[in-house]
Amino acid sequence: MISTKKPRIAWFSPLPNAGKESRTISEYCSELLLPILKSDLEIECFHNRFDSYKDFPTFHFLTAAKRHQQNPFDAFFYQMEDESALNFIRIHLGIKPGIVWFHDFIYSTDGPEPILNSPWEETIKKFNDRNRPWAKRGEEYFKDSPIAYREGGCALIPAFSSPRSFGDYSTHIKTSLRSNFALAKDNGPWLVNIPVEIPQKLIEKPISNRIAFCGFPGIEKRYHKLLTALSNLNGQVVLDWLVLDSEKSRAEEAVRSFGVKNANIIVARSANEWRKLVKNSFAAYHCHFSAFGGMREYLPISMSEGVPVITSSYGDGEHLPSDLVFKIDPGSFESRQLEILIQKILADEVIIDREALRKYALEHYSIAAVSANILSMINQAYPLLNEFNLKWTEYESQAQNELAREAFEILSNQDTDKLSELKKDFIKSSFNELRWKTF
Repeated sequence: MISTKKPRIAWFSPLPNAGKESRTISEYCSELLLPILKSDLEIECFHNRFDSYKDFPTFHFLTAAKRHQQNPFDAFFYQMEDESALNFIRIHLGIKPGIVWFHDFIYSTDGPEPILNSPWEETIKKFNDRNRPWAKRGEEYFKDSPIAYREGGCALIPAFSSPRSFGDYSTHIKTSLRSNFALAKDNGPWLVNIPVEIPQKLIEKPISNRIAFCGFPGIEKRYHKLLTALSNLNGQVVLDWLVLDSEKSRAEEAVRSFGVKNANIIVARSANEWRKLVKNSFAAYHCHFSAFGGMREYLPISMSEGVPVITSSYGDGEHLPSDLVFKIDPGSFESRQLEILIQKILADEVIIDREALRKYALEHYSIAAVSANILSMINQAYPLLNEFNLKWTEYESQAQNELAREAFEILSNQDTDKLSELKKDFIKSSFNELRWKTF
């Protein structure tokens, strides 16, 4: 960066409630990263509540327009995931594009009402080619795929906490707001991992027959394969299953129906509780087989504690080093593979270098490493952000003028020389109140 002034960042994310554990990845990441990033960035936080967050300037997201007018931000930084708590971010991204850190790139819902029937593709094409006409009024637009085409297209600088999502973006997003910027080729997409705390040293390897699991009771988390394997092991292994309160009854019923003899259903799923649980286990079960969701912060926490990780040879698990984690192939022999592997781990027939596992987590998932990646991404993007912000402001002005023209046509009984007065007294005041109308 040329300037010594700290970059001003509008940080869009759900923020943790005081005294409550984080439920979304975005809350969790914000809690760990903001105290580090504030040393190098001037951060204002925006969420969809009215309460404050620690010592950070914190505002409702609807005030972002006013804050930007008073003291412009250098970048809008959004976290994005498949949670209804982040719907406000999916709205605002189309209003003021910027840096987007995707924790999911495939969504189980179409999103909030303001972005339904959205002509976002036409808007992006118009931004890239000012000779194109504006999107027609009264057209119908449909979302025919769970892939985040709109969000990916609106991401000036995309980053991903999941290697699988990184690949999905590279495969599917061909046209975006960044398409015509030469500087974009040096500004993403980036891989920015979910951060975890890393212990300075490992505890002594526990003598344990306990396996830890924190997935919800759905086939995506392969719980049925784990329970089948444990049932066949006939009580040799104790299952510690960390769930949410809403999942408890389903988990208990699953344990009964599969005939698993030794199982503890623990209602307290959180990063802190998982760390306490997993460090006393001989293995951590992190299999996942679905286009939706992922393994969140729990898998890197297991790695940071030097606990042998069992994961799927699919999705994000596919990208982990095969000499540091155990990979199970999804399919009809999945339970048998798992059963054999558990027996071998317990018998010390297969051994993972626990310290190598911790060092891998330190290099890739530590708070310091992830913070440094985010700072590097923002600093490198400064020229691109400046160029984009100028063009986007010009684009907003053109959109306002077009809306004023349309409004004047409706008021066709007015003289043309009154257009500027109309803009000043009616259209302009409307835009000041509802300034960033989403597309």
